[in-house]
Amino acid sequence: MKKNLLTIGAALLFTSISLSQTVVELVKDINPNPSEGSLGESTFVLFGNQIIFPAYDGTHGQELWVSDGTAEGTKMLKDINPGPNHIYLSGLIVYKDNVYFGADNDTNGHELWVSNGTEESTILFKDLNIGSSSYPHEFIIYNDELFFNADGGSNGEGTWVSNGTENGTVFFKDIYSDNSIVCDGKLFMVSDYDGSTGYELWVSDGTSEGTVLVKDINSGIDDSNPTNLTVFNNKLFFSADDGVNGRELWASNGTLTGTQMVKNINLSGDSNPKEFTVFNGKLYFQADDGSGTQLWVTDGTTDGTQLVKTINPSGDSNPWELTVYNEKLYFGADDGTNGHELWVSNGTEEGTEMVKDINIGPSNSDLGLITVYNNRLYFKAYTEDYNYKLYESDGTETGTVVIEPSNTTEASPMKWTSGFIELNGYLYFDAQFTDIGTELYRLHSEPLVGLPTQELLAFKAFPNPTNDKLTISTEKESQFTLYDLTGKALKTVEVDQTKEISIADLNAGMYILKENTSGSHLKIVKK
Repeated sequence: MKKNLLTIGAALLFTSISLSQTVVELVKDINPNPSEGSLGESTFVLFGNQIIFPAYDGTHGQELWVSDGTAEGTKMLKDINPGPNHIYLSGLIVYKDNVYFGADNDTNGHELWVSNGTEESTILFKDLNIGSSSYPHEFIIYNDELFFNADGGSNGEGTWVSNGTENGTVFFKDIYSDNSIVCDGKLFMVSDYDGSTGYELWVSDGTSEGTVLVKDINSGIDDSNPTNLTVFNNKLFFSADDGVNGRELWASNGTLTGTQMVKNINLSGDSNPKEFTVFNGKLYFQADDGSGTQLWVTDGTTDGTQLVKTINPSGDSNPWELTVYNEKLYFGADDGTNGHELWVSNGTEEGTEMVKDINIGPSNSDLGLITVYNNRLYFKAYTEDYNYKLYESDGTETGTVVIEPSNTTEASPMKWTSGFIELNGYLYFDAQFTDIGTELYRLHSEPLVGLPTQELLAFKAFPNPTNDKLTISTEKESQFTLYDLTGKALKTVEVDQTKEISIADLNAGMYILKENTSGSHLKIVKK
């Protein structure tokens, strides 16, 4: 699950906040053998009022499980690969009121499966490569269709597309696509089509003939290998190596002439920009100009691409896990003295400072998986007693505290975790204890004072939740942006009193609608 989340609070409307009791509890001990545990490198997907994820109970192999947040409601969906055999899950995506994924069984090999959350509905969707395995993966929804990679053998090897029916699941184009993302109505992907251009940027309009190379950035067979694809201001921003200037910041509108290097940040090597996060109308990221990896920002222009602050004067500060919370940017960084700790920035050099030295001294807290829930930050951090712990923060030094669970002999449930997901007011995650093993936990806290209600906002959005159309109503003409929980801008619209937008192409889950002038936010739930 991606990591960088937007706050659902509106700091401009409220100033008083306070922490309240937080409770961590085990949902279910799925695998009673503590040396094995049930979860590891888990992939969670929100499906209606349930969470679907892979788990191992010690008797069956790794299978698909479902949970409604209770012990009784946490159960295996189906023994897809009977006995102790694993399904080797590949991909897990919600599309048209079903969950699609790749799974292995002894009869069909690794093929495309579907489920709507019950044992009876969990079935082989289509055997793309009869007698062998197609290994479907890299799922993405575009133009209300499901695109994915698969080896169909004689049926076609490369990208496949499905409209949610067996007959409508067909070979699309002999191109394997990686790092796919939807931007400004186009599907961008990275591919080495036939070996003649290397891994380069491609774009599609949803048709095979309209799926073309955008630009051979590193001309010839060498790879430019675009990475960290991020949507900002209706353009695609990414890191790429043109073979001349090294790995630098690039942007594309999907055309040859509109695909250009934004700035050569490191004139003598690779600036290697990454950790892109949209904040306050700009794109923040880490980059190395030759004097160390620091916090940078861009407005999309060469002159507007600048260093925010040299956090570590003697080397790399490596800002990562950039997360928008309460109108500020929080992240982990190393100032060269205190180790890698929690930092905050308002976008200026003076307003960029350390929040707290969690692992006191030069040792790293190695904080990660920063998540916003109930108007707080949650993350794991390594402490001076040599253990990862679960932390909660209101963005201040005194308000950054460890959460001590009550149902284990250890200090923290964070020896291992791969991510968080919110469902029905709880934050779910996988966690490892020596005395329990890696299992499913949930966390609950009362919201901080400071959450806006619909009545206090200068706009309305309805119906909410919705599975198709969202109507935005405002008293004055305003610009709105819909973000996903990685901080990526998905849709920006101008609204004069009332405007209806479609979110049918989005996965089920939570999104953030922001009124760009006031900064007011509202949580939007896609069913």
